Amino acid sequence: MPFDPTAWGNAESEFNRDEPPAPGDYEVRLTDTDIFSAQDGRQFAKVTYTVLTGYARDHVWGVIHTLDATKPDGEPNGGLAITKRTLRDLGVRVDEVRSVVELRAELERVKGGLYLVEVSRNGQYVNTRPKRPLAGVQDQMPVANGGQPYGQSPAQPQNAILGADHVTRDVERVGGSDVTPAGAGAEFGREAATPGDEVPWGEQKAPPKRGEIDPETGEAIPF
Repeated sequence: MPFDPTAWGNAESEFNRDEPPAPGDYEVRLTDTDIFSAQDGRQFAKVTYTVLTGYARDHVWGVIHTLDATKPDGEPNGGLAITKRTLRDLGVRVDEVRSVVELRAELERVKGGLYLVEVSRNGQYVNTRPKRPLAGVQDQMPVANGGQPYGQSPAQPQNAILGADHVTRDVERVGGSDVTPAGAGAEFGREAATPGDEVPWGEQKAPPKRGEIDPETGEAIPF
């Protein structure tokens, strides 16, 4: 077939549009956040990034993080500790969260923030890790977080975190973490697990499948 200049120009932006870009560091905006439940009752937080600069500019991908203290088989879920660490790196005040409603409000608060994130590959998994908040890359971009300093909440009415009681989406997901948690609260309906008791990745009985949770980061394998 003849060379198609339009296809050539769009090749990088169209290929694997919803998956993370190639491994490396990227300046991104946190463009969306969500909390949803799978049909089997498992609960997840989703964060969506958009690249601001470089060859991958405007590339968009989402990362799913588990919110369950146990895996479907009842074993402790180490992905929850990874979720908590990742959300803390995004500026979520994780130690103050006591309910899904409060977590949703915190995710909404940090939405629009600017970050340097690292995309890395671990075998079949692609991981996205926030490294630090950014300043100075928002040319022609709206100010994040209502103009407040990073980590501070913009002024809100007293009842701002209320009214977000619907957290269930009819979304079917599969997977679970293969690492025990470093400890997390029982605010999601299950008791916290004992910290530090990790299950080596090499002991899993079956190869990972699309949609399962990366034991190192708590993220789902890209769809």
